[in-house]
Amino acid sequence: MRPSCATLLMLLLLAPIPGTFALQGPAVLSTPRQGRYEADSAQPTAFMRGVQRELKRAGYDPGIQDGMIGPATRDALRRFQEDQGLPVTGEPDVPTLTRLLQHSLRR
Repeated sequence: MRPSCATLLMLLLLAPIPGTFALQGPAVLSTPRQGRYEADSAQPTAFMRGVQRELKRAGYDPGIQDGMIGPATRDALRRFQEDQGLPVTGEPDVPTLTRLLQHSLRR
């Protein structure tokens, strides 16, 4: 199954906007801290399920694809970031989402 390029593009374009991905409950992305946004790990979201799905497709197992940014997802993000030469934050930040999109489009 081909990754949804449109979905990944929307994730990339909307990631810097706090609250964009909140389907219900509090905003998914917090306010900026040191130039990046951090995911709110308290609420499962379609955004994080998409990130988890694309990490899995890229060969980085985020554990259960439940829309929560738990330890397994953070570990997968860190491994992906390290392998891609990105700052290792464990967060679905803009550089990581950009590289994940590029990786997905190459497949």
